[in-house]
Amino acid sequence: MQTALGIYLIKRCGESNLLIMLTHIFSGNLGTLVRKLELKMNKSKWQTVAVLFLITLSIIVISTTQANAQDGIVRYLEAQFKEQNISVSEITVLNASPLRLLIIVQSADEWSSTEDSIMLNAVDRTVFIYARQEGFKVESLVKVLQDKDGNQLDYSDKTVDSERLDTMLAAQDSPLALSDKETASLLSERIDPFLDEYDLRDIPFVLNVTSVGGFQTVNLELQTSTIDVANKAAFFFWSLPHFSLFEELNTGGAHIALYKAKITDENGVKLFDYLYDFQLGSGGWTQDERLVELGGNSAPSIP
Repeated sequence: MQTALGIYLIKRCGESNLLIMLTHIFSGNLGTLVRKLELKMNKSKWQTVAVLFLITLSIIVISTTQANAQDGIVRYLEAQFKEQNISVSEITVLNASPLRLLIIVQSADEWSSTEDSIMLNAVDRTVFIYARQEGFKVESLVKVLQDKDGNQLDYSDKTVDSERLDTMLAAQDSPLALSDKETASLLSERIDPFLDEYDLRDIPFVLNVTSVGGFQTVNLELQTSTIDVANKAAFFFWSLPHFSLFEELNTGGAHIALYKAKITDENGVKLFDYLYDFQLGSGGWTQDERLVELGGNSAPSIP
């Protein structure tokens, strides 16, 4: 039916008029469309009726497509969060184009914890990275963290740089040129010159690289019995993502997406816990009250 109508309109309205019509339909400027077509077709009644019919049909098709897309992203995220064991009480599409979502996440605690920070980052990556790879390009996300009683613990409104993110994902679609072991070895070599500067030469921290789904995660861990060492290491670990070496390694074939750093005392109690996402350009940390507050420091500018 739609094909026959299209052929009929081309014959009766002319290709140029039909092009004007379709341009205005998909730009949403329907009022201007009708006025222009009425003038160009000398206000012919049957042509106006045909145009209005096609406009109505197009609106229905576009609305149905948008509704299906909205249902698709919600179903996809629900399945992903269930698989990741992330408790989400609400996923709402606030705007279809550009795609903007509201997600309410449930915390297991009465306050925002390190586990919550990791969970919220997983929500961000699922929404902005993994959904994007499936064709759902979410541009912005309102994210709310609530306790079991519905009290708000955290709120954020994040918009991604789509062009930058698409470029990064396209670059990392290629196979890994550097294995996890090779990436860890190169990173260790690049870090070594800074150990004297931060007075960490004799501090035995552990560095390893793991990968899932083509994305690599750098892990740094240190166990120490002294707060002085913990403070030095925490500032170094906190500053490290600002170094250019990660970008240089990715340019050389690594696919580093995440950076994690953790410091514990001799009893395994966390003193410092840091997560940084290079793809989303965001991160966060928690630290023991015995450590020097890092928020007041500025990360060094290292070439």
